[in-house]
Amino acid sequence: MSHQALIVSGLAYGIDIQAHKYALQYGLPTLGIMGSGMDIIYPAVHKDTAKKMINQGGLITENKFGTKPDAHNFPARNRIIAGLCDA
Repeated sequence: MSHQALIVSGLAYGIDIQAHKYALQYGLPTLGIMGSGMDIIYPAVHKDTAKKMINQGGLITENKFGTKPDAHNFPARNRIIAGLCDA
C-alpha cells in the first residue's frame, strides 16, 4: 500500500513556505492553514505561492474575512495544523 504525503503548514517564513513550494514543484497536495482571514495572506510575500496552492490543495482558516494576522490567532491556527497531521 502506498500513501501520498499531504503537506500541512502555516505559510510562515522558513521551513513552512519551503515545504509548500516543494510540494507544488513535485505535485504533492499542500494545505496552508492561516492565522488571518482568507482575504489577508500573511506574510504578504507568500501571496503568489498561496494562490498556486488553491489548485493543488488549498487554504484553510477559521477566521472571518478582514481578520488581521494578530499574534493571538496563531496558537489557534497551530492547533488546526496539529489536528490535520498524522506525523
